[in-house]
Amino acid sequence: MKKVTILIFFVLSVLQTNAQRFRPFSYDELAAPAIAAQRYHNQCCQYLIQLMESAQEIEAYISKAKDPICWSRYCNYYNSVVDEYNSINKNGVDRGTEQRISNLKTKFSVINAIMSAYNRRSDMANDQYRRLQSSPNIRCDKFYMDFSVDAFLDGKTPRVNYTY
Repeated sequence: MKKVTILIFFVLSVLQTNAQRFRPFSYDELAAPAIAAQRYHNQCCQYLIQLMESAQEIEAYISKAKDPICWSRYCNYYNSVVDEYNSINKNGVDRGTEQRISNLKTKFSVINAIMSAYNRRSDMANDQYRRLQSSPNIRCDKFYMDFSVDAFLDGKTPRVNYTY
């Protein structure tokens, strides 16, 4: 009986000591990981939306019929951003999400290259127009605005012959 009493006393003292130390988690402590995950998910989605909107801006400058190479590059990039966005919304974020978004950010150079080609074509067409306006004797065989944006991609410049 003495042993049982000592054992009960010991168990109760241990339980009482542990009960004094136990403190349940607060709502903020329990919700913090879920809130952080939701915030990261929203940041990833917002960044992908920004990439989609930036890519869509170039759609007004290119034509599917006249600029098939530019259109193909644009569509491939835009579709990969949309696929990643849909994947995040369907499956959530994972360890590879940040890397895939970083790759899409790097691939945005495709859109910059198309815009650069369009700007070069416009600049050259404006220079050509000024040149033709400066002298009535100058003629050219082609106008830069008649070329597709594809002809200016990757630093290429189409050749135009002038006669005086």
